[in-house]
Amino acid sequence: ITVLFAAIFLFISCYTFAQYRAESNSIKNWEIRMGAEVNRWVPSLGIALNYNFSEYASLAPEILLLGSPILGGTLRLNFPITKRLKLSPHVGGGLTPVGFLVSTVGIVGLNISYRLSGYVNIFIEPRLYSYGTDKIISIGSGFWGIDNLNETNPFLVTIGISF
Repeated sequence: ITVLFAAIFLFISCYTFAQYRAESNSIKNWEIRMGAEVNRWVPSLGIALNYNFSEYASLAPEILLLGSPILGGTLRLNFPITKRLKLSPHVGGGLTPVGFLVSTVGIVGLNISYRLSGYVNIFIEPRLYSYGTDKIISIGSGFWGIDNLNETNPFLVTIGISF
């Protein structure tokens, strides 16, 4: 799967094969998002720096707070639907440091963005987070209803702005 994603990334990011040559190969957009987990009321807040390699591919390192911080990043494949609307399915991973434990996190999601003007976009982003089975993260009884994030994979819906 990793080789397939790498091949797709290289194919679409190379302007020779792309249908449209991006104005710059390294455009950076800041993203700020907030939302909540769908299954229970767990607020989330995040910030990311999205590096657009071409019109069709980007990489976004980020930090998200979901009961505990998640330091991670996603590889996005961007598909323009119209001049202003874009769909970006993405996969990624990260780490969640809790006390002295560190747990791995897998990320799968879809970013649906609408360009307001220039580089200002608003977006909605559903995501599924999956924690590694070898580490158990316990945040504490009664803290937003999270006792063990490994029991149920968190499904988040966030809204945000990028600029």
